[in-house]
Amino acid sequence: SKSISSIAELMQIIATTRQRGYAVSVDTYINGMAAMAVPVRQHGATDGVVLGCLSIAGPAVRFPMERMVELAPSLFDAATELGRAAAASKYFTGLKRT
Repeated sequence: SKSISSIAELMQIIATTRQRGYAVSVDTYINGMAAMAVPVRQHGATDGVVLGCLSIAGPAVRFPMERMVELAPSLFDAATELGRAAAASKYFTGLKRT
């Protein structure tokens, strides 16, 4: 596996993730696995409350970075729908950023 081994590396990964808008993991925890995740935000929240994330994963040989870039818009669309559903749910009302 390719574990993050320094604070500097972690900070670079965070900066890249923020710029790209989604997180990517290839061989980080399990050799041969790749994954990506997007935030699920509370729909209509002006402060961007993050409720969770939506991720997909697969074998790295069938899930290269080019495929992740291709799938990102669909994953963001699904996360937006989850955020809308959460906003309509009694279980997620009144959430505030802490």
